[in-house]
Amino acid sequence: MTINNPIALAFAAVIPVIIALYLLRLKRKKKVISSTFFWTEMVQDLQANVPFQKLRWNILLLLQILIAIAVLLAMADFAVKAQLNEGQLTIFVIDTSASMSASHGGTSRFSSAIGDLKAYSRRLSDREQVMIIDAGEYARVALEFTDRVMEIERTLDNLYTQDTRSDLSTAFSLAVSKAAEVDQPKIVIVSDFTGIDTGIFTDSSVPITFLQPGRAGQNIAITDFMITGLSESTENPGFHAFLAARNFTDQTVHCDVEFYVGDLLVDVRSMEIDPGSRTGRVYSDIPLAEGVVRVELDIEDDLDIDNVAWGMPPTDDSMDVLVAGDNQFLLLALSGIPGIQLYRISQAEYVPGADYDLTFFTGWAPEVLPSGNYVFFNPPPRDYLPCEISDTVSNPVVIDWDEGHPILRFVNPGSFRVFTASTIEPVAGAVSLIEADSTPLMVYGERNYLRSLVFPFELTGSDLIMVPTFPILMYNIVSFFRTYSESGSSGLRTQGIEAVRVDALAEKVRLTGPDGIELEFPIDSGHAFIDVNRAGVYTMEEISGTDSDPTMIVANFFDEGESDIAIHEDVSDVTGDGNIMRFEIEGEKHLWKWLSVLALFILCGEWYFYHRKGF
Repeated sequence: MTINNPIALAFAAVIPVIIALYLLRLKRKKKVISSTFFWTEMVQDLQANVPFQKLRWNILLLLQILIAIAVLLAMADFAVKAQLNEGQLTIFVIDTSASMSASHGGTSRFSSAIGDLKAYSRRLSDREQVMIIDAGEYARVALEFTDRVMEIERTLDNLYTQDTRSDLSTAFSLAVSKAAEVDQPKIVIVSDFTGIDTGIFTDSSVPITFLQPGRAGQNIAITDFMITGLSESTENPGFHAFLAARNFTDQTVHCDVEFYVGDLLVDVRSMEIDPGSRTGRVYSDIPLAEGVVRVELDIEDDLDIDNVAWGMPPTDDSMDVLVAGDNQFLLLALSGIPGIQLYRISQAEYVPGADYDLTFFTGWAPEVLPSGNYVFFNPPPRDYLPCEISDTVSNPVVIDWDEGHPILRFVNPGSFRVFTASTIEPVAGAVSLIEADSTPLMVYGERNYLRSLVFPFELTGSDLIMVPTFPILMYNIVSFFRTYSESGSSGLRTQGIEAVRVDALAEKVRLTGPDGIELEFPIDSGHAFIDVNRAGVYTMEEISGTDSDPTMIVANFFDEGESDIAIHEDVSDVTGDGNIMRFEIEGEKHLWKWLSVLALFILCGEWYFYHRKGF
């Protein structure tokens, strides 16, 4: 125990003064009374010849001495050593990804976590403070350190789940850097840890505790949706659509697939998905009406956002595709794709500038090309290509690929072999979609509306044409470039930034989302780089000097990692016990508040005995 204000003990001299007041003989006034029979004790007192009387037991004396002692101890500021949480600075890192909206028993994981955080905040001591970091698609500080409970609760109420994955790694790094600036920090990680590598928390220099809401959930998710073209019937117009879904349960799932145009239900089809598998189907001749197409899985599971997807119906019934060269395997694969008009010419017959939506070149390339969509197999070096071409290599082995890119949906690049390929190096702005040990095997890039996909090998110089991946790859390529033609329908994705071709004279693009919020994005070289975190239908306006008609654009949530809402990691194996808790620190517990309350309580007792009991 320590005394922080020892000089206050000098006021202990007041205690003898209180006792002396009870020892002094009282001066009394003389009164005439009829008899002293009942005043024997008083008479004896009056007959005393000394100034002090004998100290008698009196409860008021005891109470007054106790009050004096309590006040003195409070003034002296007595303190004892104790484990405290006062002065602790807690950083909440809150996962706001799509999987946190998974619902169990009518309550989402996110709502459950926010309720726990509010309860924690209401128990803050006077010297505790809280910071809040939003770990959504991009990490941000939602609230700086504060001890104001109302402000903490208001910030928690303003957070919401996004239709994206969580960048929890960056958010945690941000929390660690903030913790390094203060004393007595603690980090609370609030997440279901879906798709999260918990190894990022193992080497933290800051105390961590975890709040892991919810339980493993059952979910079936749409993982891809695309309108591939219009049917050929003029009497009963319709469209074709590709739908992929994944079953994250251990049971075979049979469900209805409902197609809406606007709010009108136009067709119902069916789908069966085996346990733990992914299934893709093409649905043909779905009745067409005016409006945005919406597809829904008629099923009840624990995550709703991935049961629905949107698409824009094509405005043309065909896509003109040209093969400039002679490769029968390529022609055969392309001829089976619905919604395209396929043409073939020889190398000598090709004239640059022909009006085709997509052109394939096999083994050659013209010296100059205008803007458009092109696919090259083993081209010679050209300035407009998105890569530099050099020497050849033998038997390159695939080591990695961008499985999230639309061109590689349901494609396994590791299933085919390349015997001979040119060495290519992507230029600035181009992306390598398939990586081999000695050279990229697929590169995509854009230059002034010239969009190019390059394979640095001949089809006959590989066994690609012999594997099931080949027709799927060709279908994906056509569907990808279809988004740049009149019949495009794939829209945006809620994860990451996407480039949308717009009028080169426009200054910016304004999007009005399904929640009514307006977003604006700049334009560069005829492209608007758009980033949205809500799935649904958007209204897009191109802002320029002249008026432009608004158009509709859709954004979909396709993320198998977020849709797999099983809780895979037991975070208590990393550190902590999986529960939100306060970390106690060594400090002093000051007693003056309690001593002051004790003095007040005794003072009330004195009043009671003096006025009610007549002492």
